Amino acid sequence: MATALSAVGQVFQHQSEQLVRDAWAADTAVWTAAGLGFDDIDPGADFHVEVGPPRVRLDAAVMNFCWTVTGARLIPSLDADLELAARGTELSDLQLLGRYRFGTDPPRTPNETSLAHRAVVSAVRRFLTSVADASMMAPGFGA
Repeated sequence: MATALSAVGQVFQHQSEQLVRDAWAADTAVWTAAGLGFDDIDPGADFHVEVGPPRVRLDAAVMNFCWTVTGARLIPSLDADLELAARGTELSDLQLLGRYRFGTDPPRTPNETSLAHRAVVSAVRRFLTSVADASMMAPGFGA
């Protein structure tokens, strides 16, 4: 658990904003083809990511994780707890529990609302996968 927490911490210290941006960029073409405007989900928007210090329990660590974004109407701000939980002695789970909210110009139609929600879910999943992958590459992981 300590090794995994250290690896995740290194990733957040050096890559968190880029991983969030990359998670949004991965499916931009899909969402624009489905009907969302590129400017509304532009992964080049200005992201700001904050990660709080871990609150460590016997079998897990929880960190406050949030991002804010300006310049992309349908990329919401996110405020969540990111939990790294032990799953036995060799594995751990990474999950994000929180909420997102759109800025002053939220989705305008039911279709846009549905697509924007699916885009958020997809980006969060990609982000978590990227954090896990990058953590496995962090110095000292598995040593």
